[in-house]
Amino acid sequence: MTELSTNSIRVLDIKYGTSVDGPGLRTSIYCAGCNNRCPGCHNPDTWAFDGGREATPAELVEPLKRNPLASGLTLSGGEPFCQAD
Repeated sequence: MTELSTNSIRVLDIKYGTSVDGPGLRTSIYCAGCNNRCPGCHNPDTWAFDGGREATPAELVEPLKRNPLASGLTLSGGEPFCQAD
């Protein structure tokens, strides 16, 4: 796994106004890295821990500010909890 600073997370993509990642129109942040390797995974391109870019918590709050009509936030991936630190 790629070592990150304690105040960042690796992000592959951010989608605004998505309706497929939970109820309503949501902001979805797709995180890099997953070691679960679930059979039939629909997102195996997110498994690498060195993909995407590093983002700080402040950067991740910005999409929410830009999308005030969003009904919520979805953290997806990969497996966001692999970067829980």
